[in-house]
Amino acid sequence: MIEAEFRRPELRDQELISWYFRQYPSRSCDRTFANVFLWAKHYNVEFAEYKRTLLFRDNSAGYGFAFPAGEDEDVRNVIPELVNQAKEDGERFCLYGITKEHMEKLEMWFPKEFVCAQIFISCVRYLYAKC
Repeated sequence: MIEAEFRRPELRDQELISWYFRQYPSRSCDRTFANVFLWAKHYNVEFAEYKRTLLFRDNSAGYGFAFPAGEDEDVRNVIPELVNQAKEDGERFCLYGITKEHMEKLEMWFPKEFVCAQIFISCVRYLYAKC
C-alpha cells in the first residue's frame, strides 16, 4: 500500500509543485501549477509527494494517476507501487495525459505491460495495465 497523503492542491503548495514541474518538464498540459490548482476541484484531483516523486490522482471519473514527476529511476520504481495500489483498491490501473515521451519510457521500463488508448476528441492519452 502506498503510504502517501493525498490532498487537494492549495496556493501554499505552489512552490513545491512548481519546483517539480521545473525540474522534470513535460509537454503535458497538466504540468503547470495554474492548471493543477484551477482544475483540481472540478476533477477532484489530489497530489502527494512520495519517494522523491510528485503524484497526482484524479478521482472524478474513476481512478487514474498523472505520469509522476521525478527522476526517471524514482518514477520507474514508484509505478509498480501505483499498479499494486490500484489492484488493492479493486481498480484497473490508469495513467492519464501521458505524452509520447512518457510512453517511450514506459515501454522501455515495462515492455508489453501496458496498453495505450487515445481519446481523439479531447486528444488525451490514457494508459492501462493489461488485465
